[in-house]
Amino acid sequence: MKKIIQNIVILLVLVATTLSACVQQTFEKPAINCDSTYNVTHTIKQIKALFTNDTLRIKDNIIIAGYVISSDKEGNFYKELYLQDSTTGIAIMLDDSYLYTRFREGQLVYVKCKNLYLGKDGGGVLKLGSLYTENGIVKFGRIQGRSFIDAHIIPSCENKLIEPKKIKISDINDNLLHQLITIDSVQFIDADTSQTYADAANKQSMSRTIIDRKGKTVVLYNSGYASFASEKLPKGNGKILAVLGKYNGTYQLLIRSTKDVKFTNNRVNIFNPINKTFDDGDIFSGRWAVKTIQGVSWVLGTYSSYKYIHCNNYANPRLAAESWYISPELDLSSTDKPYLEFRNACKYSGDFLKVYYTTQDYDTAQNPNNLTWVQLNPLLDNNTSSYVWTNSGKLYLPKETKRVAFKYIGTTTNGRDWEVDDIKIQDEVVKK
Repeated sequence: MKKIIQNIVILLVLVATTLSACVQQTFEKPAINCDSTYNVTHTIKQIKALFTNDTLRIKDNIIIAGYVISSDKEGNFYKELYLQDSTTGIAIMLDDSYLYTRFREGQLVYVKCKNLYLGKDGGGVLKLGSLYTENGIVKFGRIQGRSFIDAHIIPSCENKLIEPKKIKISDINDNLLHQLITIDSVQFIDADTSQTYADAANKQSMSRTIIDRKGKTVVLYNSGYASFASEKLPKGNGKILAVLGKYNGTYQLLIRSTKDVKFTNNRVNIFNPINKTFDDGDIFSGRWAVKTIQGVSWVLGTYSSYKYIHCNNYANPRLAAESWYISPELDLSSTDKPYLEFRNACKYSGDFLKVYYTTQDYDTAQNPNNLTWVQLNPLLDNNTSSYVWTNSGKLYLPKETKRVAFKYIGTTTNGRDWEVDDIKIQDEVVKK
């Protein structure tokens, strides 16, 4: 009898264990209703092409289909479903939540477009939605009503994870909107590395800036309601996977979760392009320096509201003069093809403007003549009776360049009035 009871107990334990396992498996993979019987009539690109400038009601029996690339599970997407096919992507505005429970990432979704609308949202971006009335005013916005949504947005039984498009920040344009992209070798700007993704305490959304090694930037937009809003931004360099959005003309990256941000490599040096225009009225801003050896110095010039720098040795008699205008310290190590470019103009006769670069370290307390400088050959104005603004052309620099400089020379018998503006140090885009 004792043995029979023991066997019964063992049997009950095995049955309970089996049932428990079955319940757990069912919980992890709930059944989802799906339908794969619709014939697609248009690509997403084709239906978006129907829109001109005004909100458009779709009157024909148009059906599109796309794979889900968004997820509101972590709270960073709000009442929008993003679909992508082989042609492009589209955002559908839905007055509904917990969309991830019905539309999984990678799931093919059909959209019966008849009686839906194409229009621009509050940020000026084309989306698919409907009309609603607020204070007696008809507006374009989210598709209303669960039954109406279910009748138009229909999940299929097909699943396929979309392969993200590998791009650079400089590649971003409207043709990539609402598509899944990945950008490698990027990091958050220094000022953001101590920040969190968003303001979780006040539920405030935040834009954080991502930068590549050439100094190109793009915004990462994060909701204050996202589950990861309070998490610190990673300090390293790496790859980000995101959906490309846009608001009021500014491109935005949208992530589903922090798993999309893999900044696990060491930070890299960032090239900071220089564009010195003198519009701020300060010739020293941006750590530019003037080093005058004798005579006169480079100073700010103004003509009407136009600002530039100039140097001349006008006096009676003329002054022997030598004055240098020297750039801040440069780090061009991460560039592909760096160059200097500027505009110049002159009048009267005398020495030509000298333009140099050096690969040596320079302390602004030093006499620049103690360094080894390599002279560049820009296009220069050669007029003696009038100022003719002339573009220098691109003056390519070695990556080892530490400084560039402009040198004015005047003598006791002559000297030009040299004017310089729009000094740029950039990295030329090299197509590979």
